[in-house]
Amino acid sequence: MSLNKVVKEEISGNVAKSFVAQISRFHRIQASTMFHEAAEYVKSELLEIGLSDAAIEQFPADGKKKYWTYTSPVGWTVKSAELRLVEPSEKLIATYDDVPQCLHTCSNATPADGVTAELVDVGAGTKLADYEGKDVKGKIVLATGRARRVHELAVFKYDAAGVITDTITFEMPDVRESVDIPDAHAYQSIWPSADELPKVKFGFSLSKRQGNHLRALLKGGKPVS
Repeated sequence: MSLNKVVKEEISGNVAKSFVAQISRFHRIQASTMFHEAAEYVKSELLEIGLSDAAIEQFPADGKKKYWTYTSPVGWTVKSAELRLVEPSEKLIATYDDVPQCLHTCSNATPADGVTAELVDVGAGTKLADYEGKDVKGKIVLATGRARRVHELAVFKYDAAGVITDTITFEMPDVRESVDIPDAHAYQSIWPSADELPKVKFGFSLSKRQGNHLRALLKGGKPVS
């Protein structure tokens, strides 16, 4: 029997897909609990098929430790998170349990009773000019820019209470025009260093449809919280 025939009979696209489906259940953020759980799953499957030396290597991740030129991310664990509209009407917008990607990676915890704050649209939220004439202190900003830069300005510089983004995933203008995914949540992260961690608050990544709904409410002239 030829090698090609042996390989062809052994390889299964269905089995490969099932492995991917299982791994996709975990929100595999670097230095997070689900990343470790995904590694444990892979290890168990490798042991099951006979790779007796399969093991998980662990290294410190604290936002300080460097590996050559790479600074390790801050460890991150999420118990739960949800974003609710409370004014001008009440509505549950997003939950971590339903869509883990809706929470900005490395968001910090809020007080036990949460945070209620007015919403302010800052456009892209990535330039100083986006904040001219706008008081965002203690408020939640709505922005189309990448989470890291929006947090640097809105939260670190102007002391906003939190960030909501509805960023388009694709950065290239030619691609942006050809992709219509209004209900997708773009992966967004704050990625703070250990020194920045005390200043971090929280952020949510919403779909474009959800973001546009909030903007429409803001244009209605009533406070949005």
